[in-house]
Amino acid sequence: MDNEHAKKWEDRRIDWEQAYWTPDHPHRKLIVDKVVEMNPKSVLEVGCAVGVNLYLIKKALPDVIIAGCDINEQAVIKAREKLPGADIRVARAESLPYQRGAFDLILTDACLIYINPDRMYRVMKDFRRIANRFLFNEFHTEDDYKRALMLRTDNYFAYNYNKVLMKAKLTKIPEDAWPGEPWKSTGYLIEGK
Repeated sequence: MDNEHAKKWEDRRIDWEQAYWTPDHPHRKLIVDKVVEMNPKSVLEVGCAVGVNLYLIKKALPDVIIAGCDINEQAVIKAREKLPGADIRVARAESLPYQRGAFDLILTDACLIYINPDRMYRVMKDFRRIANRFLFNEFHTEDDYKRALMLRTDNYFAYNYNKVLMKAKLTKIPEDAWPGEPWKSTGYLIEGK
């Protein structure tokens, strides 16, 4: 994670439940439906905040083992309250404290948009060490200019996931799932191995 973003999220003091416990946000149904389709035995969400995606996944797949991590300790505390018995930890995406092959699926939801390109290789390498499959809800574009513009105007990192993951399956999220820019033009569900 870029140092500026890391500091912002690590030190963020807000009402995490009010800001992020949004089970009815339309994009979450897309994520949960895709996870159900993938039928994993275990899921780790990196950047889980208060754990709402994990809560919904567990509701849809009662036998799945769920775990999560986030850079913000307050968010992790709230996620632990919401998901008793789940393994929720404070951790950064580029240095995850899990064993090789610990999870069937790694999930991110607007987390990798904060990972600086010079750290992305390390993040993906660690993800591959920990899980067999990936599902990301992130910004994707093949347009170099658009990626540079997003960084300059919004301070977000968008990636060409066809290059990052080689054989990624990209599904554009519908506009009504997350209205507004930059989700409207660059929001994708990205599946990979």
